Amino acid sequence: MGVDMTSKKKNIKTENRKITRKAVAAQREKPTIASGKSQKSSSAKRGKNAAASDRTEQTPAEKKRKSAAASKKKTPVSGTSAKTQSAERKKPAGGKSGTVSKKKKTPVAKVIKPQPADRRNPAGKRKSLPRIISSKEEIRKPDEPQPETPENEENLSEMEEELLDVGKKDSLKTYMENISRYPLISVEDEVRLAEMIHSPDQEQKKQAAQTLIQSNLRLVVKIAHDFKGIGLPLMDLISEGNIGLMRSVYKFDPSLGAKFSSYAAWWIKQSMHRALSNQTRTIRIPVQTGAKIRKIRLTREKMTAELGREPLDTELAEELHFSKRTVNMLRHAESSTFSLNDPIKSGENDTFEELIADPNAKSPEKQVSDADSLQRLREAMSLLDEREREVITLRFYQFKTLEQVSVIINRTRERVRQIQNQALAKMRTVMAEEAEVVNS
Repeated sequence: MGVDMTSKKKNIKTENRKITRKAVAAQREKPTIASGKSQKSSSAKRGKNAAASDRTEQTPAEKKRKSAAASKKKTPVSGTSAKTQSAERKKPAGGKSGTVSKKKKTPVAKVIKPQPADRRNPAGKRKSLPRIISSKEEIRKPDEPQPETPENEENLSEMEEELLDVGKKDSLKTYMENISRYPLISVEDEVRLAEMIHSPDQEQKKQAAQTLIQSNLRLVVKIAHDFKGIGLPLMDLISEGNIGLMRSVYKFDPSLGAKFSSYAAWWIKQSMHRALSNQTRTIRIPVQTGAKIRKIRLTREKMTAELGREPLDTELAEELHFSKRTVNMLRHAESSTFSLNDPIKSGENDTFEELIADPNAKSPEKQVSDADSLQRLREAMSLLDEREREVITLRFYQFKTLEQVSVIINRTRERVRQIQNQALAKMRTVMAEEAEVVNS
């Protein structure tokens, strides 16, 4: 069997060489080939290449199995092998041994021997080439999140709708909806919770205080509406009132006979008053002074409605039992401050700074008048002689004294004063004549 395989391989090699030689010779003789023949040859070549690739892809084990099956199918002839018998049949009639005449067979590709196994490629297997990703394919990293499924998209759309609904609601309405979940409590429950707050058990104390605070959150909102529009937003007033409510919970004593709402209202209002005094003004005013300012404002509004006019400081002092000086001082302190860079209207670029005139800036009329006067003065000076012009320049442009000018022009101080007065009289006469001409 081994001899048959080796002889077969030798025959295939010789046939391949002959075919290649004939093909090269045919190309040299006929360089141009008709289009129909070229198409046939190209298809035949593709078939050969496909067959060759099929053979090359076969592993050595598959080739051995195929050759063994082919040898079993052939039946041996007595005395001679199948190969010698077929050779005798194909000998010429003269009995002379010559070249064996064979029909042209389809050229078979050269069998490629498998490469020996190495460390990198064990068992001589072919290495798989990396797949080339086309430009149209999407390149995705392994850590990159997978695309959203329809379920995820539905969940996201639901979340977005909920957020939009919450955003549309006013913050105060949302807060009122949240605190409306806590039920109101009775007077007996207030007493019971106050006793639990003063108990030594910390956990019980904390739970009772939380229940009492949550049940009175609506009271804070009601009181905050009375302080609305004074200087703080309503939600800030509610936050400050909640701080006062939390302080009142730990100071409430039910044995004094007062309801918790009446007692907590004082702490809530005090907390709001302090927040208004500390946060609404650029210049902080003490809390007691702020309380006096509020009294003056309320009394002024009341007296304005009664009298039909603005009350005087004396009338306010008599009504409030304050001194006139105190009323006058607190009335000026009540005025609020604002920045010159603030816009006049929200959403506009005009600021208050543009409405206030600069006292140091000259008006256009003043600038024109000064320029005209300077021009007339220069014309009047041109009519003076050289010494008078020099004295006027030293005295009124360089601001020299009479003593300094006398040293410069080598004259006495009295003579310098006479020259100065003479030059000024000439200039006044010239400018008066020009004024009369202009007026006429």
